[in-house]
Amino acid sequence: VSHIEPCPKTGQDRFYVAAGGENSHRDMCHILNVIDDKSFDCQLVDRSADYGILSLQGPESRHILEKICAADFTNVAFPYSTHQLIDIGGHEVRAMRLTFVGELGWE
Repeated sequence: VSHIEPCPKTGQDRFYVAAGGENSHRDMCHILNVIDDKSFDCQLVDRSADYGILSLQGPESRHILEKICAADFTNVAFPYSTHQLIDIGGHEVRAMRLTFVGELGWE
């Protein structure tokens, strides 16, 4: 879960949830149950069909990204479990520094 910029129309906080593959339906059901149980004034919007995820993992992942993007991928500028909007090939993409394989990695 990543906090992203406030909604330009309402100023309200927004969050980005990335759920892996087959777990996404289960995770969405869990979050909807918590929203209902706690009577939170919020909504969950499934944007899965609007986005794709590319995972780049491993000890060379930082070097590969540095070759195709001008963003600073150092540990100080891009700490673990954070995200940034970066430009790759003229496209703005959300990069998340995460790993599920025990190596350096981004999604």
